[in-house]
Amino acid sequence: MFDTHTYVKKLELAGFTETQAEVQVEALSAVLEEIKETLATKDDLLIMEERLTGQNRSLEERLTGQMNTRFAQMDAQIHSLEERLTGQMNTRFAQMDAQIHSLEERLTGQLKSAIAESQNTTLKWIVGLFVTLLGVFIALLKIH
Repeated sequence: MFDTHTYVKKLELAGFTETQAEVQVEALSAVLEEIKETLATKDDLLIMEERLTGQNRSLEERLTGQMNTRFAQMDAQIHSLEERLTGQMNTRFAQMDAQIHSLEERLTGQLKSAIAESQNTTLKWIVGLFVTLLGVFIALLKIH
C-alpha cells in the first residue's frame, strides 16, 4: 500500500513545495492505480493456477476417456479380424482336406485298376505259358 502522506513529507524535506509534492503524489498514485489494475496479484495467480489445474484435469480425463474408447474399438476390430481370418483359414483347410481326400480316392481307384489289369495280364501269360508247355510236353510224349 502506498502511503501518500509520508511521500508528500519526504518530497517537502527534499525541497519540493507543498503543491509540487501533492501534484507529484497524485501523478504517482494515478500511475500506481493503473499498474495495479493491469498487474496480477498473488491471489489472481493462485486463482488462475487453480483454474488451469482444473482444466488440465478435465482435459486429461477427456483424453483418457477418448483413448480408452479408441483402444476398445481397436480391440474389437482386431478380434473381428481374427475371427474372420480364422473362419477363412478353416474354410480353406476344409477345402484342401476335401481335395486331398478326392485325390487319394482317385489315386486309390487308379492303383486298384492298374493292379487288376496287371493281374489279368500276368494270368494270361501264365495260362498261355502253361498251354504252351503242355503242348510241348504232349509233343515230346508223342515223339517217344
